[in-house]
Amino acid sequence: MIGIVKTSDKRFLYMSTYFKEGVIYSDKALDFKDIDTLILPIGGVDRFLFVKDSTINLNEILNNSNVKTIIAGKINEDLKNICQNDDIKLLSYLDDPFYAWENAKLTSYVLLKKILNDFDDSIINLNILILGSGYCARAIYHMLKNINKNLSIYCKDRHDIKELYCKGIEYEDLNNLSKYDIIINTVDFNLIKGSMFSDLKYQVKLYDIASYPYGFSLDDASNYHFKVEILPKLPSLVPREAGQVLYLTIKKMI
Repeated sequence: MIGIVKTSDKRFLYMSTYFKEGVIYSDKALDFKDIDTLILPIGGVDRFLFVKDSTINLNEILNNSNVKTIIAGKINEDLKNICQNDDIKLLSYLDDPFYAWENAKLTSYVLLKKILNDFDDSIINLNILILGSGYCARAIYHMLKNINKNLSIYCKDRHDIKELYCKGIEYEDLNNLSKYDIIINTVDFNLIKGSMFSDLKYQVKLYDIASYPYGFSLDDASNYHFKVEILPKLPSLVPREAGQVLYLTIKKMI
């Protein structure tokens, strides 16, 4: 029996429907007494073992069930320790390449809708820079290249730069920022900071889909009168499709 902790994240609601049977989807710890597999939300648990976006403490579930496997998103040391102490198998769906790529494609889809709305569907001739070279950066590039030919990617890793070059993807350093109309960040460390903001176009749109501390220094952006649009958890805006990706990923892990 599989238990899925109910939170405000609708992706997990839709995921539970794809399993069809053998699933408990609840926000009450006692409902999980018959489960052997527990699925936690993307945030996992906090340092006190409370499930993120929930009032349930993980110990409440474990003390009243026979959980053998926990499948989570983010895994902290507190979750690792309790699983080691209780001999529970611990897995993360975030480590699965299928999940990472499919989630990145959903991210790029939602982001593209946002950009098209902001620019009244007219981005064909705009210069766009993507910061990063991971799953999300590549998915965004492939999505945008169908409607825009002025795309570049910046990344720091030499191996990634060589790979981009071999695939015919335009690589850009950060010395020519003034030409870009849109800059999209996908990495969680400051790449554009300080006086670099003085090189940007006054009307440039800055989108950041990463987590803190983001690719743009928010304090420096504010000092130079730029607004950075922070866009977290974009796949949650298409919960049905994102729930299916979670289902297909976790089904392979069980």
